[in-house]
Amino acid sequence: MDSYLAMGRMSSFDENRKRTIEYLSIASANITHFKNKRIGFLTHFSGTETSVCLIMKNGHSVLRFVSCLLSIAESKDKKAFEKFDSLLTFKAAFSKDCNRVVGKKKPNSENYKKVAFIRDPIERFVSGYLFLCKRQNVCFNCDHNESCFLTTLYNCYKTDNTYAKICKYKSRSATSRHNSSGFIYAHLNPQAAYCNLWQTRDKFEVIHYSRDKYYNFSLSAARPILSDAHMRTLDGRMRQSTIHAAEVNDAANLKKMITSDRNMARMLAELYYVDYQLFGLEIPKFIVDFKLFKG
Repeated sequence: MDSYLAMGRMSSFDENRKRTIEYLSIASANITHFKNKRIGFLTHFSGTETSVCLIMKNGHSVLRFVSCLLSIAESKDKKAFEKFDSLLTFKAAFSKDCNRVVGKKKPNSENYKKVAFIRDPIERFVSGYLFLCKRQNVCFNCDHNESCFLTTLYNCYKTDNTYAKICKYKSRSATSRHNSSGFIYAHLNPQAAYCNLWQTRDKFEVIHYSRDKYYNFSLSAARPILSDAHMRTLDGRMRQSTIHAAEVNDAANLKKMITSDRNMARMLAELYYVDYQLFGLEIPKFIVDFKLFKG
């Protein structure tokens, strides 16, 4: 008897999942704002003959830093290397020296294996929101209100930025020069937007994001180029935690809010359905359980 009940529950969930996917495929059909824009680019690692699509909030700063560090090391400019290696990771990754070399083609790099680190869309949104609103004060004038921020992002994306003037706003309280809505979009576009993955997916090996995975990749790429001493320095730098306890708590609270708020879950599912579909990611159970197809 129990086995029949279990089969019934599974059948019901599968049916809800199927109907949820059908709903999302229609509801997300007009979220195409990113298809006419050039977003993201490849950076090349000669040590492993690999090109990586740099995607915001997917280890972007670390991968960018390591790519630049190795390019400078390969140039044999010891003074430039020491100067770059002395900087904090985030500062170095977006320095003028890094801007000059990141993404620069290597000999035969057109034949390198292409890789993309792909992250769970909900986790990526949470990370992006905390970075933008909590640390940068670039928040659509929503005063750290999560629902306001997501609703604005959703409406701007759904209407290709014609929803309201706020879609093209500039923050007066931002903590950096990157203070516009464009800075938000650069961090929270669907992952399918970067490197035109929505068109070029078949050319890439997809690696499901985790900190250990992109750290280990970076160390593997560095090993053929850096000395043992510099490898130890790089390993120590990358193992240092960049996540503060307050951010861990904030992330947990925001995830809890999303999983208990049907409207927030709906907006996120529609915004990032293209990622779930393109990269074969499982639709989260809490989204299926909301039965979005019922309106």
